[in-house]
Amino acid sequence: MLGVLPGLLALRRAIAEQLQQHDIALLDRLGTYAFAAWNAHLLWLSSGGAENALKPLLTEAAALRENLLGDAEALRRRRPRRR
Repeated sequence: MLGVLPGLLALRRAIAEQLQQHDIALLDRLGTYAFAAWNAHLLWLSSGGAENALKPLLTEAAALRENLLGDAEALRRRRPRRR
């Protein structure tokens, strides 16, 4: 969001004209909202939330990967060789 914000603000007048029924002040506050979301994300990352949330997923993914590799190996062994 922060990367495209300058381009959006450059189009402010056109946006306001096209979307007259919408509150243009929301566009004016978009940078504040983006920084607030970024700050919340950084706080969550620094709290260890990312690691805690990913740990069960990684455990499940490792087990699924092992099953898939085993199935693929079994299929490879059963496939007749082509000449």
